[in-house]
Amino acid sequence: MMGIKSKCLCVAVAFLSSCASFKYVSDNFEGTYLQQGNANVKLVFNQGTFLHIDTYQQTHMPPYDCCDTISYGYWELEKPGVLKLFSDPKLYLPIDLVVKESSTDDDSVHFIITNPIEDMYEEGKRPDILYSLDIDSDARALRYSFTNYRDTNKITLGNPQAGKVRAFSISIYPKHTFRGRNIGTREATTIEYSVKNTSSNVFEIRIPDLDNGYLTYKRLNDDYVKIVSTNKLMWDGQEYVKSK
Repeated sequence: MMGIKSKCLCVAVAFLSSCASFKYVSDNFEGTYLQQGNANVKLVFNQGTFLHIDTYQQTHMPPYDCCDTISYGYWELEKPGVLKLFSDPKLYLPIDLVVKESSTDDDSVHFIITNPIEDMYEEGKRPDILYSLDIDSDARALRYSFTNYRDTNKITLGNPQAGKVRAFSISIYPKHTFRGRNIGTREATTIEYSVKNTSSNVFEIRIPDLDNGYLTYKRLNDDYVKIVSTNKLMWDGQEYVKSK
C-alpha cells in the first residue's frame, strides 16, 4: 500500500510541477523572438499585444512603399502552452470617410477621392489601387456604376436624367503591382455615407485611414502559437527564439 501511495504522490507532484511550468512559461514569454534562419523576422509580445515585423531592407530592387510591420493585434492564452493571435478588429471594419458636398450646374456627378496613399504621388502619377463606387440613387446609370473599376481618384459620372445621389460607399482594390511587402486584403470598403443635400453633385472625399499599411497588414484570426519553452515558440511552421 505504501508503494501505491508513493506512486500516486509522485504523479501528483509531477502534474503540479507541469502545471507550474506551463504557468511560468505563459507568464514569462513576453519579449522579442527572432525567426530561426532569418533574424530580420520578429515576433514581439508586450502587455497583451503583438507585432510581427520584417526589418529586411531591399538593396537589389526598389524598396517597398510599406512596411516593416507584417501584422499586429492582440494575443490571449488559449490553453496552457498555446497562444491565440488575432488582428486589430478595426482592420475588418469599414473605413471612415469625411465628405464635403457642393453643387454645380453641369449634368454630371463628381467624386474626388484623397487619402494618404494618393498623397504620396505627384499629379499625373497613379498609385497601384483601383476604386469602385456603390451609389444609392434614383438613376439606374448611377446605381450600376459599382460594376466599373476606376484607375483614377477623380471620377465623373454622366447624369443626364438629373438623378439624385442619396448615399454611397467606396471600395478600394490593390493591383497585383501594389508595392507593399504583402497584400493583406484584396478589398477595403468605406462606411456608407448618407448625402445631406440631394442636390449635391460634387463630393470631395477624404479617407484618412487608407494608407499602404492598411492594405499591407495580414489579417489574422485565431492563429495559434505553441510555447515550446521559456525562450522558444513555434508558429506557422517556423521556430522563433527569444532575443537575449
